[in-house]
Amino acid sequence: MTGPYWSSASSLELENALEGLQSPIYPPPFSDEWFRLSLDSEILVSSPSSFPEPDSWILKHVLLDFQAESPPGSRAQPNDDILTLETRASPTQHAVQPLDHKLHCSYHGCTSRPFQTLCDFKSHLRDHSIEVLRRWEETQPCRCPWSGNCKSKAVFKSRRILQTHLENVHITPLVCTVSGCSYRKPFRSNYDLKRHTLTAHAHVQSGEDSSQGLTCPYPKCDRAPKIFVRKDKWLNHIRTCHEGADCPLNHCKAGRRDGFLTQDDVVKHIRRDHGKFECAIGSCASQSPSRFAEFELLKHLELHHGLPYGDIDSARSAAKMATGRTVTPQHISSSWLDCKHCEENRLKLEADSAHSTPKSSDVDRVRQHTLSTESSWSVSE
Repeated sequence: MTGPYWSSASSLELENALEGLQSPIYPPPFSDEWFRLSLDSEILVSSPSSFPEPDSWILKHVLLDFQAESPPGSRAQPNDDILTLETRASPTQHAVQPLDHKLHCSYHGCTSRPFQTLCDFKSHLRDHSIEVLRRWEETQPCRCPWSGNCKSKAVFKSRRILQTHLENVHITPLVCTVSGCSYRKPFRSNYDLKRHTLTAHAHVQSGEDSSQGLTCPYPKCDRAPKIFVRKDKWLNHIRTCHEGADCPLNHCKAGRRDGFLTQDDVVKHIRRDHGKFECAIGSCASQSPSRFAEFELLKHLELHHGLPYGDIDSARSAAKMATGRTVTPQHISSSWLDCKHCEENRLKLEADSAHSTPKSSDVDRVRQHTLSTESSWSVSE
């Protein structure tokens, strides 16, 4: 960023708006831009009216530039509210609001007084982060030099990674916000937080909707949960709870003939050759998951359902936007053929079910025969 951007934009608005972003997007510590930003922030706190109203428009474009520079694991997302500041009340109206409780700095040896605003508290913590980065520069690579209570065992070899750690763990902790969650430690990145949410709060995320998760591809499995919300848990179940060397996914014939010897080979094949697409056209809807790669889905729609190219392309586009990336009859405008493979499986399952479970009429006939026999015995006695 050039100097005029920093001097003209409302810097406290910038600081508040970037509260959820990582510190690497700030100017380098002790650079000209850094000091100018700090000075503007102090002026804005004491005299907000000294900054002109159009600066909020400039702020938006500054944030857009920062968005492109935010590091992996950053909290900046394309739909973040920080890009719509002009539709909300000015952050300066919230920055000076006192909290119901005072905030105490946990940095070891810090003698600062308790803070009454979150903005001041985080600004103070970022001052400590500058000192932490100085100490890291002297002894790198090393563990986090944050004094007092950092429990991370990671050895940081990159300044950028350490800055991400400081922001997510020490300055603005990434904690689970699901009501009733007992895990209170901060997470290192959004990825770790999402992983925790999917694992510990699957009922909140998926609503027990099978279209949002994965089901066991073995039809008679009684050791699997109804839904797997994480692919690694699903693959681990296939690896440890089932035997054989043939791929269990529908429409896939890979197995021993391809050199598979164990379930580990099957799992490697699923990771490498399968994707996220499903087909729910005709009999395919009642079968076990297929997990098509995109190219395999196109082949399936052409060879098994006889769709023309135009419908195949529109079905693919619709599936990418659909829940579970599933192609349904609603995505197809022309007529389609039923999948012979799935139709044969469906008829076979229905036949097996008919042989294994008596029909209701047969059950009633047996029950009536038993009752009549018992009544005849009682009369004879």
